[in-house]
Amino acid sequence: RLNDAELKAIGGTDIGLFYYFTGNYQAAKSYYLLALKAAGTKNFGDYPSYTLTRLGNLYRVQGQYDSAAFYYNQSLTLIKDQKSPIALSSVYHNLGWLSYELSDYAAAMNYMRKSLQIRSSLKDTLLIGENLKFIGMV
Repeated sequence: RLNDAELKAIGGTDIGLFYYFTGNYQAAKSYYLLALKAAGTKNFGDYPSYTLTRLGNLYRVQGQYDSAAFYYNQSLTLIKDQKSPIALSSVYHNLGWLSYELSDYAAAMNYMRKSLQIRSSLKDTLLIGENLKFIGMV
């Protein structure tokens, strides 16, 4: 009702996330795309970078690695000059995960270390633990 682009971008992403975690990937994708459309060319903090990362994750879990890489790189382009360290660490983490699934372990370690460096500076123990677990897997 407010017709606010930022709220639509955040809300669409959150609804997409719900459908992603319930396994309805088609609905998740449609909400992510609606969120991107609502954002247009504007940045709202972590959005739409976070939306692009979520869309990359959707493609990664379905084995569509080229599409996943496309959306991760789009997200990275949007976020790397922003003051959004958590979003940037998330993109690096997911690029690492993608590299791991593609058996490019050197790239996976590189991305995970970049993510860990950011997360360590934030002292976010949950996110640090996520990185350390993944580094151990690699």
